[in-house]
Amino acid sequence: MIANIPLCNYIFQVETINEKIYNNIKLSFKTITTKKKPIFKTKIKISKNVNRFTFKIKNENLVYCYLSHKFDKSLFRDFSFFLKSIIQLLVFNKEIFLLHASSVKIGKEAMIFCGPSGSGKSTIISFFNKNDVFADDCVVIKKNKNNFYVYSSPFDYAKIPYDRTKKIKLAKIFFIKKFKKNSIKKISRFITIKKILKSNYFYLYLKLLTFHRNNLKINDLLKVLYYYAKKLSYNIKSNYLYFKKNKNFIKIITKNNN
Repeated sequence: MIANIPLCNYIFQVETINEKIYNNIKLSFKTITTKKKPIFKTKIKISKNVNRFTFKIKNENLVYCYLSHKFDKSLFRDFSFFLKSIIQLLVFNKEIFLLHASSVKIGKEAMIFCGPSGSGKSTIISFFNKNDVFADDCVVIKKNKNNFYVYSSPFDYAKIPYDRTKKIKLAKIFFIKKFKKNSIKKISRFITIKKILKSNYFYLYLKLLTFHRNNLKINDLLKVLYYYAKKLSYNIKSNYLYFKKNKNFIKIITKNNN
């Protein structure tokens, strides 16, 4: 069974013979029927020799994933995060960056809200029209020349509308901090780079992943991540967003939108 996940202008193909895994992927991610040839693939297999999940790189376009035979909803929830990490691993050379964040369109530009689970990412986007929401939990960013664009996320398909052609220029990144009142504060490029890295899906789960190290040059990948985060920090305004759960923050983040 094959599921095709559209990512920017590419197709990421997931193949499995396990019906339960296939159905969960179809429910959680946007999948399409297409004749377009995928440029990235992952093959998912069930194994009794795996505690939870692991992966092995076949080549730069193909990864094998192995899941525990004790498959349940809890394992799939964790695996969905894991799969995003695998996708990030494969799309490095396409200048695609996956952030654990939410994103909305304000005017003609996109804004991103980063933070750990429970920080308010979903609450923030709930104050906006659903048609202006690009991502609830996984933001897709692609670099084009010297500009960065946010694409509609196929990974949040269960929660938000999806349009594979939808993209918008990125204007600002906010790092959420819960507080008693709404305000923003500029942060340094050094802190921005550090926080962007910690919000990236591959970097975020790197310590949690178990994998075969053959053909995997972790240091090279981390250099690419650092380069991308540095470019973002130089081209995109970044701030702390001290957030109280009300919509007054919208005026604050749009007040100096230049």
